[in-house]
Amino acid sequence: MLERHVEKRLVDMCRKHGIIAYKFTSPGHAHVPDRLLLLPDGKGMLFVEVKSPTGRVREAQQITFDRIRSQGYRVDVVHDYEQIDTLLAELTA
Repeated sequence: MLERHVEKRLVDMCRKHGIIAYKFTSPGHAHVPDRLLLLPDGKGMLFVEVKSPTGRVREAQQITFDRIRSQGYRVDVVHDYEQIDTLLAELTA
């Protein structure tokens, strides 16, 4: 399974649950997570990094994720459909 398949599943499932899944790019700031999820009714936002099942978070990415977390935001990494389903079940509970 390729990373793009995992990302498509994330976007499709977010849409199904009324979650906006913006593709997040930040010119001039490398290593930001792939997606910014906005939960319905102002219930929050979080960042999601999408990886293939064998993909790994690079050290520079981890540093960026830790910086985001230090500001009080959530960053999740998903590698497969099961992790997406688990994350969305938690977010929509």
